[in-house]
Amino acid sequence: MSSAIEQEFAKLDSLSGPTWLREHRKESFETFKKLGIPNRKDEQWKYTNAKAFAADEFSLSQHAELPSIISTSCVEILAEDINLVFVNGQLNEDLSQLSSLPEGLEISLLEDSWDDLDVQDAVKKSSDFENAFEAQNHALMEHGLVIKAAKNTAISETIHLVFVNQVNGDSEILSSPSIFVICDRSAELSIRESHVGDSGAKYISSSSVFVEARQNAKVGLYKFQNQGDDGRHLDHTQVIQKRDSKFETFNFSLGGKLLRNDLRIRLEESGADAVFNGVYMPCNGEHVDSQSTVDHQSPHCTSSQLYKGVLRDGSRAVFNGKVLIRRDAQQTDAKQLNNNLLLSENVEIDTKPQMEIDADDVKCAHGATVGQMDEDELFYLQSRGINLELAKKMLSVGYLNEAVHRISNESVRNAFESILKKEFTDGLS
Repeated sequence: MSSAIEQEFAKLDSLSGPTWLREHRKESFETFKKLGIPNRKDEQWKYTNAKAFAADEFSLSQHAELPSIISTSCVEILAEDINLVFVNGQLNEDLSQLSSLPEGLEISLLEDSWDDLDVQDAVKKSSDFENAFEAQNHALMEHGLVIKAAKNTAISETIHLVFVNQVNGDSEILSSPSIFVICDRSAELSIRESHVGDSGAKYISSSSVFVEARQNAKVGLYKFQNQGDDGRHLDHTQVIQKRDSKFETFNFSLGGKLLRNDLRIRLEESGADAVFNGVYMPCNGEHVDSQSTVDHQSPHCTSSQLYKGVLRDGSRAVFNGKVLIRRDAQQTDAKQLNNNLLLSENVEIDTKPQMEIDADDVKCAHGATVGQMDEDELFYLQSRGINLELAKKMLSVGYLNEAVHRISNESVRNAFESILKKEFTDGLS
């Protein structure tokens, strides 16, 4: 058990705060100790070393000046977006837009929202921990945001959350921000996350996002990760969908020593629709682990998933997608596909799409592919005067763009397409 976690928890426990929060932190900390750090015997951690996320010594959420890495990390700050910048897990209000918000949108600091009944309910709903790291985030819960879209409100601006990790001195940083998103009945909301970090700095970014899409709500959540060479990122996203709600998410994993993305979606009421796609592009020994679970609990719900990966230069990727269809979830339509392209001989992909079906009136499909670049396609491009390296770049971009083109938010789609093209234009090893 990490002594650093105990020390940081003790610091938080000594702070004043509402009784319910102090009790929740204590219960979460006890759960963290009870669950323990996962090991390779745990099926969901079979191919990823969980101990890499359990730092023996670190300091929690230190303030830092905004580094220059935003301008060099493929993150574009658009004036038309609502931009909110976090540095080492804490919101930098000087760099963020918290005033002049559009009508129907409310954004508040988590540490100022403990008396909000919606927040208390969201904390409770997101406390069904599957591993010790989720419990750790709740035990150390202090900083973050609450984002609310009022009933019958369509927010046209994209909310852009920029998470910057920067290490000052020799100490290792753990950032642990919590984001709670509540989209009320018939409301629409789009959120973009960008996670970036200093190259060469040692840090752990452990973010937590909870989304509740109420009846007929529409939520888009788009994530981009380009951490530093020694940065480790652990993402927990939980989604609850009510009747006829629509949720779309996309995860773009570009860089970082170790990236782990855990996504859980519960379709609690009929008519809910979930679309969750993503791309990953590890290289130079990087490791990307994508875990997803969609739980069909009610009838007439749909879900669709497409994850595509390009692996290079000693990298490794893991995909574990699970679709659960409960007995009452009749007339479910669920699709799941994971495609992988291996560009080097020394790469590895461990893929496991799976479905557990208890209903009998369903339409389901799942599968995975692993292969190398088509020699005929390469030959065709070379026969048209295109050199081999450029041909590989063109085919890789086209291959991944199939997933990127599915993003319904135009500004996010254009940004991700630009990042994808830039990555391969700068060189393909």
